[in-house]
Order: sequence, then structure tokens, then C-alpha cells
Amino acid sequence: MKRSVLVLTVLMGMALFSISFQGQQNGALGQKKTFKEAKEKIISGFESEKAKIVRGPEEMRLMLAEIQKDIVKRNLTFVAEINEMMKYRIADITGASVPKDIDVSASQQYNRGQYLWGYFLEQYKQYLRDKIQDDRDRYDENDNKKNEGTIDDSDRDDRYRDDSKKDEYRDDDSNKKDEQYTDNTDRRDLDRIENLDTDIENNPVPTMAAFSWAARGKVTPVRFQNTCGSCWAFTSTAVIESNFLIRKKLDLDLSEQQLLDCAVDNAGRRAGSCGGGWYGKVFEYLMKSSVTTENVVPYKNSDQFCRPVMPSQYKIAAWGYLRKDAGIPTVEEMKTALCRYGPIAACIKVTPAFQAYASGVFNEFAATYGQRDINHAITIVGWNDAKRAYHVKNSWGSAWGENGYCWVEYGCNNIGYGATWVLVTPEMK
Repeated sequence: MKRSVLVLTVLMGMALFSISFQGQQNGALGQKKTFKEAKEKIISGFESEKAKIVRGPEEMRLMLAEIQKDIVKRNLTFVAEINEMMKYRIADITGASVPKDIDVSASQQYNRGQYLWGYFLEQYKQYLRDKIQDDRDRYDENDNKKNEGTIDDSDRDDRYRDDSKKDEYRDDDSNKKDEQYTDNTDRRDLDRIENLDTDIENNPVPTMAAFSWAARGKVTPVRFQNTCGSCWAFTSTAVIESNFLIRKKLDLDLSEQQLLDCAVDNAGRRAGSCGGGWYGKVFEYLMKSSVTTENVVPYKNSDQFCRPVMPSQYKIAAWGYLRKDAGIPTVEEMKTALCRYGPIAACIKVTPAFQAYASGVFNEFAATYGQRDINHAITIVGWNDAKRAYHVKNSWGSAWGENGYCWVEYGCNNIGYGATWVLVTPEMK
């Protein structure tokens, strides 16, 4: 069915190009060249897409039968069904590639990230302290005006000449009560500020049995990377978009294509391509540059040339790995990070069983040769201790899994390797 649609697309495309050239000078060399190039591009696109489809309906049914057999045999807790993503090679729909220098770069970025996080958190705390002081100053000013207003003008001078009359013009017990309440309130608020470990208002806490940023409405819609190994770019935009929602209440759709084509690390090396990449390099890039929106540079599902665009405000202030070696955090470390920073960029090892995931808690626990045995970047948005699983946002469209999400059991398939937090400039207004 898919191949028939693609053939029809080619024919329709060619027909449209033929129509567009009717009534024009057939002998114009430039027009002939343009038509030929356009036709070749359509045919090339068809052949490229066709080449990526490695399984037909029968192969997919056989693949599913083996997965379901394993689910029954091992008493696993997820449901597998045929879906569009099963048609493709795993390499064409994943793309996370661990940098060769991760041992050094992760440690350096961990330390740099912690320093910057501490700096911004202290700025936020000072903002809250100043706000309490400003509120107190306004309270005192209003209180003074109120008390002055109760004094008869003819007695005003007497009040300052004779201290014994001072208290005749105010309700002593009432004012002392208000002053005590204000002092105690301020003291409690200041103590609370000193103990803050996040700038997020009404933040969740790690002791909660379950939490998801998606349920709180702080995650943007699920995107579709299609058949380009650009998951690393989609995960990058996912965590940044959530940061803007949480900290600035901005609902964005950022351009994965711009990151795919333009993002480079501090050494000038590309963050990645359709052949794979790493979100850490994107975050390096966005510390100095910015990313535009989807409507300015839309996704093409292929590598393109870097297109110059106007700078935007969409960049980051800090980022860092959860662990110095970029290794898999403990469940408690992951929960703490989710509460402190927001959704977390991370990786997982994708297998045919993950491709076929439809619902439930994914607990395949495929064999791995170490923590770095991963191939796909995802976004962890929450947890559920009753399920013993992380809530995960994928980039395979909303038709996959549970509306584009899945539950992955703690520790399964190296979930969490490369866990990384991001911070946009904290809102202080």
C-alpha cells in the first residue's frame, strides 16, 4: 500500500510540474533544466523512501509474532502491535551516537553545568529576597500612611512634642499583632528561600509516588522524526520547549531542521546528521547561538544546507549531565533532576520489541554490552513508582505507543544513559 502511494505521489508530482510549464516557452533552456532537476529530485526522493522500507506486511506479521511469543514466554508487561515504524530499519528511525570523547567532555560539562546552575539559582533566590523586602517596604509605607491619617492635624505637632501622646492615636495591640505577623511571615519565607533547590514555582518533589510534566501540561506535542536519524535534534527541542513552558509560559515549536543543518559544538564539529548525532553538542551550540521556529525552517526529513536566519531569543543559559561520566542515574537521581530542572534528555536501546510497543510498561531488558549500548534519544518527562517506570516522550509521532509516549521500566534497555538537563534563563519579574 505504501509503495502504491509513493508511486502515485511521483506521478502526481510529475504531472503538476508538467502543468506548471504549459504556456511557457518550451525552448527556454533554463526552464527545461529546472523541470529536469525537479523531476529527478522527486524520483530520487521516491527511491530513497522505497529503499528505507525493509518490511512488507507479511514480514511485519512474522516480526510481531516473534515479539509476542517472547512477551508470553517471559511474562512481560507491554502490548505489541503492528505499526508504521516496524517497516523501517532501526538505524533509520533512531540516531543517538555517543561522542568518542564522552569520558572527558561529560566530566567537564558536569562541573561547568553545576557552577552555572548554582549561579542562576542564587540569582533567583536573591530576586525572591528582594521581592520580600520590597513587599515589606510597601507594607510599612502603607501602615505609616494609615497611622498618620488617624491623627487630627491640630494635634500632629503635639504628637511629636510629647511622646506620651504618641500611642493615643493608634490601636497598640492591633499594630503590634500586625507587626509580629509580618515579621514571622517574612522570616518563614526567607527560611524557605534558603532551602530552595529549584527556580520552578510549585515544583514537584522526588517523594511523590508519581508525577509527569506531560500531565501538568508542560510538554509540547509529540513530533515525528520520520526516517531521518535525527532523534537527537528532536530530544533537544523537546527539553528546551518544556523549559520555556515551565519557566516562561511560552508554547513553542522549535526547528529541528535548523539544528540538524546548523548546530556545531565548541570545536566547530556538526552536532549530527540524518546518520546520527548527539544532543549535548546541540546544547553547546545553543549556549552561544539560537534556534528558530518550525514555521521559519520546517522539517524536511533529510540533511539540508544551513540556512541563515534572524537570531531569536530561543537559546539556553546552562546545561549539564546528571552524572560526571554521563552514565545511567539512579531512580532517585532522575526524580530529583526532573523536579529541579524539568524534562530530561536521555537515551535508550531500541529493539524490534520497542518498535512494536503499543501500550503498558516496556520491560524487555534486552541484552547490552555496557551502559553506552544505546541508539535512540528520548525525553523523560516523569515517573510512576507503582509501574516502576519512567514516562517517556518519543519522536515517532502520536500514532506510535500511547499517543507518542511510553512507559519504560526503571533500568530497562539502558534507559537514562546520557541524562542531561537544560535551563533557559529563569523568569524574574
